[in-house]
Amino acid sequence: MAVAGCGDNNATAPAATTGASTAATGAPAARAATHPLTVTLDGKPVLLRSALLRSFGGRTRMLTLSTASMLCTELGASREHGNEKTLNVTLAPLLGENGKEHWAITSASYERTTRRGDLGPVALSNNTVKGVIDIDLTLDLVTQVGLPGQTPIQRHWLIAGKLRAQGCGERGVNADTKIREQPNMQWTLAGKRFSARGATISYKPEGAILRLSTEPHSCATSLSGSDAVVTVHMQGPPPQVTKIALSGAVLGRDRSAMVAADAFSARLDKSPSGKGFSNVTVQGAANVLGLKLILEGVADAQVCHPAKKRP
Repeated sequence: MAVAGCGDNNATAPAATTGASTAATGAPAARAATHPLTVTLDGKPVLLRSALLRSFGGRTRMLTLSTASMLCTELGASREHGNEKTLNVTLAPLLGENGKEHWAITSASYERTTRRGDLGPVALSNNTVKGVIDIDLTLDLVTQVGLPGQTPIQRHWLIAGKLRAQGCGERGVNADTKIREQPNMQWTLAGKRFSARGATISYKPEGAILRLSTEPHSCATSLSGSDAVVTVHMQGPPPQVTKIALSGAVLGRDRSAMVAADAFSARLDKSPSGKGFSNVTVQGAANVLGLKLILEGVADAQVCHPAKKRP
């Protein structure tokens, strides 16, 4: 089966190959398919003409598979392909409760349906998103498609084996958003350390919500594309952490939990960055549905939807 893609935005990717790929460092090949590529939709063979791989900046990869011939420059753009079919598949090192990782498909989107979780094993031949990357994967995806108000139709994708994708480089979801490194704020999940490159806080009458993400975000952009996101819900003043929410590609699914009153300490202060920012100090630990979170430090957070009274 031939898989076409793009090189320097308009080259053609090589045909899919057979056999097992060589696992990249941090991308083990355990459980991955090692047979010729099979692609079916509702049991009927499908010819893929595009397999494009990009990075959002972190370790997460987005694989776009399509029956249309697509260029790297078209990724993320709105384009009609007639009856052509396109799947967007997220590949990430899925973090387990024991702190161990295994590379997996952590989400897959087709038409209006997105499935999340440990959807199947994957192995990449290297850690880059340039040139040609061999990808060994298994995806058995059942979706419900149809317009609102219509009876949904069940569709069944099966993709198994080894394909060759063309790397499209780093194309962040919020590419135009300024990176705001947070060197004084760190967190660990199941023993794995993460660093924040975006921080925002929303003040509301009942308290505040702090958001920390591994990729840039702002008040005007989404949190999509991050390896991991921590959302801290606080009530007060004085601020008291009441709930923690975790999301991101390496988790496979969103998690949230109420936390004990003494699990975290929090403080809100004026920021040296000036108006529109707050210094948010949070320190503590909690178990969030099986994942242990340790959060400590000071974030210089952009203020969203400010209330009348705030630091």
